[in-house]
Amino acid sequence: MDSEALRTLVLIATIAVLSPFVADVIRRWIRIPGVVVEIGLGMLIGPHVLGWAHLDEVLEVLAEMGLVFLIFLAGFEIDPDEVKGRPVRLAVQGWLVSLALGIGVAVALHAIDVTQTVRFVAIALTTTAIGTLLPILGDAGVLRSRLGANFLAGGAMGELGPIVAISVALTTDSPGRTTAVLVVFVAITLLVGWLATRPAQPRTVRLVARTLHSSGQLGVRICVLLCILLVWTAAEFGLDVLLGAFAAGMVARLFLVEHSTPDTPDTPDAPDTPDDADTHAAAAGHTNPFDHRQEVQHRIEALGFGFFIPLFFVISGVRFDLEALFDPVELVKVPLFLLLFL
Repeated sequence: MDSEALRTLVLIATIAVLSPFVADVIRRWIRIPGVVVEIGLGMLIGPHVLGWAHLDEVLEVLAEMGLVFLIFLAGFEIDPDEVKGRPVRLAVQGWLVSLALGIGVAVALHAIDVTQTVRFVAIALTTTAIGTLLPILGDAGVLRSRLGANFLAGGAMGELGPIVAISVALTTDSPGRTTAVLVVFVAITLLVGWLATRPAQPRTVRLVARTLHSSGQLGVRICVLLCILLVWTAAEFGLDVLLGAFAAGMVARLFLVEHSTPDTPDTPDAPDTPDDADTHAAAAGHTNPFDHRQEVQHRIEALGFGFFIPLFFVISGVRFDLEALFDPVELVKVPLFLLLFL
């Protein structure tokens, strides 16, 4: 990275630190999520206002990683036991109704020359911003409630549905080939999920627990590997990388949940040292060495929300085209589309 890119990175990191303070000051008058502050301050330092920030390829890649982490964590939040049944049914039905309405609205808007395409607008109207809302609702403590389960199911459908629809409807390949690619990707994801939920060797279970409080951090590294693996697989198949990130989050959660096995007896592979995993587990009040799912999750969230995700939101603000927003013709459309997105 050159000095100009490093200066921009310093500005972005500074905004990431300042945004919680700004949000805390503003909340005396109005509650504004930190995400909104990050985007707003990114717009401030962007080329259309102060012109301090200049993006290069490295920063663009880091921002892309931030989005990948955001969607990965969205998938990680999906608990199959909580969303199965009624929440999933409502989510699927709601998205299909939204798609039907979106197609009708898109056709009408295209007929009166408000938009230039039908398929893209129709799919866009069915999209949910689960990645943006996830940190907001998480901070508000909503995700662990019944409302949170319905939100996650609806948000997941509103995230996956448009990604799949775009892959099929907007591809230059034949729909049959794209569908086949999606089926293969799903099969690979299921295979990875099956492998991730296989009973682990006692040594592996202990090692993950033991490295949780050391530089090893094996649990975190496995989750990151799953994320990168499925993101790369999606990219190789020409699919949206966010599909891979979301699937990886769900697989990583299953890996951590399914490996919460009862204590296993000592084996020759288990080091009989004071920092043995069982010692740590006992000290923490746990009954098994891999009862640390939440601790691993907190470390992944710290990696994402501590660096990559704020960087993505700030850079999104830097990229924002304010001139296009204030174009008289486009400005008239803003209230219309805000209403339609509701």
